[in-house]
Amino acid sequence: MAAAFFRDRLIGRGVATMFGVTCMQTLSGIIVGAFEPLADGARTESAYRALFGVLTVVLIVAVAIYSRSQDIKPSDEMSARRNQHKA
Repeated sequence: MAAAFFRDRLIGRGVATMFGVTCMQTLSGIIVGAFEPLADGARTESAYRALFGVLTVVLIVAVAIYSRSQDIKPSDEMSARRNQHKA
């Protein structure tokens, strides 16, 4: 199924992205669902404050991890292969 959405060389990244989105949506539903709804079924402001607080913490942790990673330039072989596809 992933092959239908992503090129062969990007399947790993695509699946990881889809998995991450799925996890974040599930986590968001769990957090907001933990709060008692109002009479009309809507959730309270505190439910959304908690949700955005958790999302902020997740983002800060992700940026902290990513900021420590090394930027590795593409190899000459990959650059040559990419240029062949463009031509």
